[in-house]
Amino acid sequence: MVIELGKGVSILGSVTPEPERRVERARDAVLGIEDLLKTTGDAVYEDLTTLRKTALDRAKIVLEELGVTREQVVESFNALARDSADLTEEKEGPAI
Repeated sequence: MVIELGKGVSILGSVTPEPERRVERARDAVLGIEDLLKTTGDAVYEDLTTLRKTALDRAKIVLEELGVTREQVVESFNALARDSADLTEEKEGPAI
């Protein structure tokens, strides 16, 4: 007899009432772990999203105080991306 534990996990064997309860507890434990991982992952995602937004907000304030325009920031990042691409090409050869 095959007993499905969920998410593609199954066990093979005969089931009597006591082992059946153990299987149910094991399955519940697996489902509990899955829920915990999902909840933890969701919380981490929310925390990172909040941190990113906070960092961007603070960066905007600092840049405004320094008198740096959005266009200057964009050009700086574009130049950095070009420099990075040039270094990668020198190291690994041209992109295909």
